[in-house]
Amino acid sequence: MGAPAAAGAVLSSTFRSLRHPSYRRYFIGQTVSVIGFWLQQLALSWLVYRLTRSPLMLGVVAFAGTIPMLVLSPLAGVVVDRVNRRTLVLVTQSTQMLQAFALAALTFTGTIRAEFVPALAMIYGAAWAFDVPVRQALLPVMVGGRDDLPNAIALGSLTMNLGRFIGPILAGGLLAWAGEGWCFLLNGVSFLAVLFALSKLPSVPPPGLPGKWRAQLADGFAWVWGFLPARLLIANLALMSLTVPGYQSLMPIFAAEVFGGDARVQGVLISSAGCGARQPVSSSAFTITGTSQGT
Repeated sequence: MGAPAAAGAVLSSTFRSLRHPSYRRYFIGQTVSVIGFWLQQLALSWLVYRLTRSPLMLGVVAFAGTIPMLVLSPLAGVVVDRVNRRTLVLVTQSTQMLQAFALAALTFTGTIRAEFVPALAMIYGAAWAFDVPVRQALLPVMVGGRDDLPNAIALGSLTMNLGRFIGPILAGGLLAWAGEGWCFLLNGVSFLAVLFALSKLPSVPPPGLPGKWRAQLADGFAWVWGFLPARLLIANLALMSLTVPGYQSLMPIFAAEVFGGDARVQGVLISSAGCGARQPVSSSAFTITGTSQGT
């Protein structure tokens, strides 16, 4: 086999899940949406910093956006097993889109206030807590089974890292040129791409699991506690979540007060983390992903 043929075979294998039209539409839409997510994340932190100059307030907004994941995620898995999954993901994505449009409207009209932001961030986080597990549950539907599922998950990681690299750079330039409102508006518009892709999926009714939701929730906790690899993975995820992402919420202070720059410097600093991230896109790699936006 010649080098071009071998390279073509590797490329075909690496992106093989894109042969499924449902997943291909979702992959394109999700790529656009992840970039929009980072537009909003940077704009939100820069807006709070501009309004308050308070590190505490930056931390409050970051906490408000992430605490729903901790509180609601266990319940989200139970809900996903009991409702139509396509309907649920359309609801969660639409909620996040409306939140972005609300931020854009408040910013453009000059009525935005710092105390509004934590509540809006919490709405986004609550929708995200349900959005991540339901999108993961829909992946087998998009790729027609489990054969291409590991590849689809790996490509999802590629999308997350690509958006994490491109989005902050675009956000920094847009913030400096046009302000936060346009970042919020573009994020809202970006949801249309993934909503279109998800609307084309077939209806996915609940599997009709017997038993009460409390028992199912307890069984989930018992399984995680009794299965050492899962317990270690959850512990590692909790530790990383508590210690790593916090720097992002303080990045406007570093950009403006430490480096004497503006939103463009903030964008470069956040984008550097995405540039340094490396995620293998192997067809045999099975990667568990989660956001973020930011799944």
